Formats: sequence, structure tokens, C-alpha cells
Amino acid sequence: MSINPMITSKTTIKSNDSIYLANKLGDEIVMMNMQTGDFVTLNSVGAEIWSLASQPISFDRLICKLKEKFDISEDNCSSETRCFLDKAVEQQIFILDNTATA
Repeated sequence: MSINPMITSKTTIKSNDSIYLANKLGDEIVMMNMQTGDFVTLNSVGAEIWSLASQPISFDRLICKLKEKFDISEDNCSSETRCFLDKAVEQQIFILDNTATA
């Protein structure tokens, strides 16, 4: 499993709501890619990331917010979030921007 080396502490993450239609279902989010018709379900943590990234958020800030909500160490949170984003970016669920200075 590869981890995207392009995700740095300053990388900005944004939910790709231009192609994904999302609906909350309990703690999860069910999403449809409006270009392909494919469906994706995000668990409660993925749903929280989607929500936090509804507006552009730096990777550092995202990790800080996730640590506030979930009982997880910074190292584990960072590693697991990078892994999740790596897969989600492949599906165009999130947009990454490394040009931001935030």
C-alpha cells in the first residue's frame, strides 16, 4: 500500500463536491460519483474528513481536528489519514493542493 508522498503538512484538502453527491446516513456518508454513477460509502471517520474538508483545510489542521474528535495518537492519525486520502484521491473524492501556504 503506497502513501502519497505529495501530502505534506501544508497540503490543502478539499471535498470534491463538484463530482460527488453526498448524503449522510447515520454516521456514514453515501456518495455517488455523478460522472461515473459509482457509489462510495465513507465510514464515520471518512465522513468526518469529508465534512471537515467541505472548505479547504490544511493537512495539519485536519489532523488536529480529527485528534480532537477521536481518541487517537498524532502519529496514528497522520498515518491513517494519509493512507485514507491516498485511496480517496485516486477516486477523486478529495482534491489536494500543494500550492497553498495555509
